[in-house]
Amino acid sequence: MKALILTSMHPASATAYQHVYNPNIGQTPSPQESLQKLIEDIKSLSQELVDKIKDITDKPHPVVIEAVHLVKHTLTAAIASTQGSWALPNKENLSPNQRTYSG
Repeated sequence: MKALILTSMHPASATAYQHVYNPNIGQTPSPQESLQKLIEDIKSLSQELVDKIKDITDKPHPVVIEAVHLVKHTLTAAIASTQGSWALPNKENLSPNQRTYSG
């Protein structure tokens, strides 16, 4: 089903705004559709990041370096999870403190 585009004038100015009515908004996509969209987004964002880093001619700001490290570690954890590994160990169950502390 196609989206319906409505154009209206903003009351305070002569600026036209387009309102998009999409009947598919609000419908939950299938897990496969969601995964496919995420994969497309990751590819696009990764390429944009690489392009922007190539454009940096001066020494990169430490925040940029930290953000790129975060992306690397996050992708590495995601890859590990697809292979059955987990970034964090299973939560350890500890019994409640029974007032056994003596200090």
